[in-house]
Amino acid sequence: MGKHLSLHRNAPPGGGNAPKGTGRSNPRQPSSQTVRNSRSNPYSPLYRKFIWTTLICSLAPLLLVGWGIHIHYSRFARDRMVNAFRERVDHHRQVIEMFLEERRSRLQIMAETHSVDVLRCRAKLASIFEILNQGEESYTDLGVIDEQGRHLAYVGPYDLMDKNYSQTFWFGPVMEKGLYISDMFLGFRKVPHFIMAVLRSEDGKKWILRATIDTEAFRSLVENVKFGKTGEVFLLNEEGFYQTTPRFGGRIMEKAPFPVDVPYGTTRVLEQKIRKEGSDPGFDHRILAETWLEEPRWVLVVSQDYAEAFQAVNHANRATVVFLHISALTLLVASFLTTRYMVNL
Repeated sequence: MGKHLSLHRNAPPGGGNAPKGTGRSNPRQPSSQTVRNSRSNPYSPLYRKFIWTTLICSLAPLLLVGWGIHIHYSRFARDRMVNAFRERVDHHRQVIEMFLEERRSRLQIMAETHSVDVLRCRAKLASIFEILNQGEESYTDLGVIDEQGRHLAYVGPYDLMDKNYSQTFWFGPVMEKGLYISDMFLGFRKVPHFIMAVLRSEDGKKWILRATIDTEAFRSLVENVKFGKTGEVFLLNEEGFYQTTPRFGGRIMEKAPFPVDVPYGTTRVLEQKIRKEGSDPGFDHRILAETWLEEPRWVLVVSQDYAEAFQAVNHANRATVVFLHISALTLLVASFLTTRYMVNL
């Protein structure tokens, strides 16, 4: 009986055959998972704080500075391209003016160094005509006209000897001004051309030395300068009529489809949007430069597709934007990874 009481006294208080260690645990004692969570919880709010701090302190300045530089460079590059475009147009205007001035000076020298009695001799006039065309054939014909508008002598490919010019639009201005360069006109020959005329007075009588400028040589000078694949160059008079033929539409002596402003002193560069013709809707976006010649009062117009003119600037802008976005994305990813590593350390 003593042995039985001893076994009963050492049995677990709940009775039964429960295995060792399977009794109810103390609810006040924390588990290992709870301990780990409690250790990580203090760092969880820091994760978001680190992310926002990194973005505000690094990504925001990068974007602000990058976009500021992008906008400043775009304006600077655009102004530089516009100035370069203006300088090319100014240079081309000077080339045209030099061409006209040289032809006018040659004609004026011949008129001042030869008497009307010499020039009315066709053989002598033909010799002077050859001298004028030495080096470059830019004169089509040459004639001497008296104050009644009658030809005294003529050298050229047209039958104009019996023509009277007293009623032509250019005769009066020559008699009044002494020197005149006309607009393009058809005249008796029914071919577009323009003339230079110099007035001389000798023994109380007035006479005119008149030369026709070779239209094709002049057009070649004006139109053959290249402004990219989409550029075109042409001249307009004060009434808006073409003095040369545009590259992409229009003909010489036709009315231009846009108005011409009054003459001004500086070269003007502006943007122009022209509605497309045909079934393709939309507008052609072009850059346009206008500059006036001194004499005659013609406006030189240079037009080029806007995208082509600013192709280099647009390419640099796209590269800058792409680099800026790649940098921002790299910084964003690096911020997430670095912060996660520091929190889990």
